[in-house]
Amino acid sequence: MIKISNFYTYHSFLEFYKARIYDVLCEIDILIKTSENYINITEISKVLNLNEEEINNIMISKGLKNINQKSFFTVMEQGSSYICKLYQKEKETGSPYFYTPEQIAYIYDLDTDIVVAICEELGIAEITSFLLADIFGEITIDFFDH
Repeated sequence: MIKISNFYTYHSFLEFYKARIYDVLCEIDILIKTSENYINITEISKVLNLNEEEINNIMISKGLKNINQKSFFTVMEQGSSYICKLYQKEKETGSPYFYTPEQIAYIYDLDTDIVVAICEELGIAEITSFLLADIFGEITIDFFDH
């Protein structure tokens, strides 16, 4: 459901997730799977929404001469972009197969009470990645979309 009011567009979090998170995860997956040796910093900058200077600083601080499929995640662990922060929070939770509503709220910066209430309403106690769409589709958010 999309309603336009002033300059804000209201979306379900699922729409935001598909457009701003899932698409980036797919780009990351393709970048990693198609890189034979080293990954170009410009490509990393684009997909992770980090400037090249930040990537170079991470490489220096971690003693990386270049970035490959494995060290790519070191950049994500240190990066300041939204997608990097999601990855960092995911790692903090231990990346379990089942998540609690509180963990989902934490990872995606959602209101814990809302996520808990939606899960209770849907009868979901343990969340897998397959159930995220059901939950995210029930959460209304607003953000400025120019």
